Amino acid sequence: MSLGMRPHGTPDQLERRRRHAIDVIKAGHGTTEVARRFKVDPRSVRRWKVNYRRGRVGA
Repeated sequence: MSLGMRPHGTPDQLERRRRHAIDVIKAGHGTTEVARRFKVDPRSVRRWKVNYRRGRVGA
């Protein structure tokens, strides 16, 4: 298994996924639930949350 695997999708698709995940978080769902729903590591969700709070959703 390769470490540092990049997610599949165009940059626009990945941005939409991050924004959708943030909307789900804002609706009250937890990090673990969002990670499962979007099939990502919970660390990714936490990073998205930090970036959102810093005004860098797509970072």
